[in-house]
Amino acid sequence: MPAKQPVNKQTNADDLKVYKISDTQYFVESSKEKILYKVNRNNGTDSCTCADYTVSVQKDGNYRCKHILAALNGNVQKMNADSKPKLNDQFIITIKGSEFVKYSGLLDLAHQKGIQTLKVEPVQFPTKENGMEAICKATLESPENDIYIEWGDANPVNVNKMVVNHILRIA
Repeated sequence: MPAKQPVNKQTNADDLKVYKISDTQYFVESSKEKILYKVNRNNGTDSCTCADYTVSVQKDGNYRCKHILAALNGNVQKMNADSKPKLNDQFIITIKGSEFVKYSGLLDLAHQKGIQTLKVEPVQFPTKENGMEAICKATLESPENDIYIEWGDANPVNVNKMVVNHILRIA
């Protein structure tokens, strides 16, 4: 039997927009309407991509966040152009007047869109002989089985001095 949830969590869940994307998957909009969390419901096992669920389920295996509760409520709406996955403003940073999306934001958006796989492989490790340059290849598979490949490079010249000791992770 699932752990009893506080009344306010259920009340909050009642106000959330829920979009069914398959028989077992839902997008549930955050209370601030800036992000969609992906809820999976498989054979009585529920999971959510929100931080609350990720942290709390480790303490209580039956934990259900407000997004899971919203999906359980069955208040499902039709998807439309306005309800597509959204990038949360917290994932956007400004550097020298230009906006950039943090890696965590791209990963969050990919999960909202149903990412199938993401594989990152180092192609070149940083050594003195190659000027401490690291090169990595990232391959992403979409729900439609489309494959996207991107390359990343980092060396002491093209990174901030605060991260120069983390060249491989930056690449």
